[in-house]
Amino acid sequence: MAELFPFHGIHPLPVRSACARVSGVAALRPSNLTVHAVMCPHVPYELIVVLAWEHDFMATSKQPVTVPTDASVDDFLDAVPDERRRADAERLCTILREVTGEPAVMWGPSIVGFGSYRYTYESGRTGDWPLAGFSPRKQHLVVYLVGGFEERHASVLTRLGPHKTGKGCLYLKRLDDVDESALRELIDRTARVHKGVDRASKRQR
Repeated sequence: MAELFPFHGIHPLPVRSACARVSGVAALRPSNLTVHAVMCPHVPYELIVVLAWEHDFMATSKQPVTVPTDASVDDFLDAVPDERRRADAERLCTILREVTGEPAVMWGPSIVGFGSYRYTYESGRTGDWPLAGFSPRKQHLVVYLVGGFEERHASVLTRLGPHKTGKGCLYLKRLDDVDESALRELIDRTARVHKGVDRASKRQR
């Protein structure tokens, strides 16, 4: 489970049980699943616990947690309740499609991904993940970039404008507040690393 956290900017906490922090949840946990206590400043704790259970269940079933689906990206974006967030999501979708040269595809229920690459954990376990992607959350637009982009591309982030970062995640409030050319550069560098084109950056990862 801990191996998946960096994709979402989540950090494990050294506590005994997550159940103690979510009222009414302990009784719902199947006895054969592990609950992971985690901390993420941008995601509700209850959701993290659910993600942890889901990951454990899927892992036991030897199935990936987030995979491409046939769901409609247009329908997903049309369903974003906030009008401004919906407009930003549609614009961001266009930017990612233009930069990566890949079509938009739903990955799981809430991530719009572009292209894919194969990753391998130190444990030897492998999986697939989008070259780059995004999710229109309630508080932020979350852009999924290459791990370590904060240090590797610090000068680009300086040009970007208002933002927050997590492990491989870029959090934006409004696209109008950021430098689009800087955003495109971050997406392009991420796609190049994941494609194996940017060898130097990949070795630093």
